[in-house]
Amino acid sequence: MDDKFYNDILELADLNNPYQANYFYAHLFQLEKVFVSVRTILGQNNFKYFASQFIKEIHSDAENMDFYGWDFPKFLANRVELSQMPYLRDLASIDYYWFNLGQRNKDISVVCGALNLWSKVINSENTEGVELNADHSEIVELYLEGEQYFLRASRGACK
Repeated sequence: MDDKFYNDILELADLNNPYQANYFYAHLFQLEKVFVSVRTILGQNNFKYFASQFIKEIHSDAENMDFYGWDFPKFLANRVELSQMPYLRDLASIDYYWFNLGQRNKDISVVCGALNLWSKVINSENTEGVELNADHSEIVELYLEGEQYFLRASRGACK
């Protein structure tokens, strides 16, 4: 697709073009579906703002929509507006990993405490007292128990 398509896609008044509107809303819906903890933390309106910027700035190369957004965590980490929330990158990484059931990665590395925070956000639990330690990381892996998938911190230097 040419750059004009991407440059025009977020001109909401111009989303009268059905193809552009379909592209935009399909990608926005996918990001909302995948990045549940990030959407919860940011709130719907803020999430939609950053997702819209992502759709405009990062051209999709995903042949399968299930894999769209793999670079959203990095995008969030590079946003000046979110510099006070460095853990969003890790939450987004866990969201993406969980949604895809580890299909793209065997495991992922996140800051210590990120998996605990993610679990509490996803389960609508109180996150007060969750400690994050950016000086250390933990490896998060997916495992199957019976017919259900779970995430666990398998190894790392968390203390």
